[in-house]
Amino acid sequence: MTPGRYLTTAEAAVRAGVTAKTISRWVDAGVLYAVFTTGGHRRIELSHLDAFLETRRSLFATSPDHHAVVVVASGRGAFVQALQSVVDRRRLGSRLHAAAYPFELGVLVGRERPSLVIIDEAGFGGSASEVVSVLRSPSVLPRSPRIVLVTETPWTFPDRPDAIFSAADPYTPVRALD
Repeated sequence: MTPGRYLTTAEAAVRAGVTAKTISRWVDAGVLYAVFTTGGHRRIELSHLDAFLETRRSLFATSPDHHAVVVVASGRGAFVQALQSVVDRRRLGSRLHAAAYPFELGVLVGRERPSLVIIDEAGFGGSASEVVSVLRSPSVLPRSPRIVLVTETPWTFPDRPDAIFSAADPYTPVRALD
């Protein structure tokens, strides 16, 4: 290992406010860099962890009232409730707005100017690929929000969301933020 302060997964988890298993999943998925000891244990460099956490925090860029505005495209109440409980548990102070259909989503995005849009492909009454394309269009919004897709199928469309999560394992990104 090169000079620098390295953390165990447990220490990194405390700093990040997640479990050690989540840190391991992020490392295994390639979204968080780690080195391995000769015994096979993960070590995360403090500067890498801090940069990673800052990138994650940027997903929740705040609105003028200091609350992130998040629009959830899903008609599944349980999905929206699960997200809200995560936001509440983490004390993120975000306001979640749910839209079950494309028209509702358009109204919410236009009115609220969210910093993050989460699309639940299985529970949304519209085409996720069309939504991503529209949200990426500079004529729709002056600043495109971050887009996270929760899907059960591989994404093969040209306009890509910022992150893709599998519905089977919603804790590990299939494709991480750039």
